[in-house]
Amino acid sequence: MTYFLIAFVLIIGGPYLAWKLTNNLYRKLYRMADHHGRAALFESIVRENNYTQPRDLERAYQEAVAGIDK
Repeated sequence: MTYFLIAFVLIIGGPYLAWKLTNNLYRKLYRMADHHGRAALFESIVRENNYTQPRDLERAYQEAVAGIDK
């Protein structure tokens, strides 16, 4: 039973935790971009390039705040 519980936590809990943390980072960066008036540009960069990794999200935020249009 213990092995089943450990396997369940690793299989279900790991990806859920990664998704939750990435989603929180996206929302934080979106709010920061909105503070600079660049939320639409940030969102378009993320969606256009299908960014899902934290490093990519931070890069998209920096591009949006700098005003670099892709």
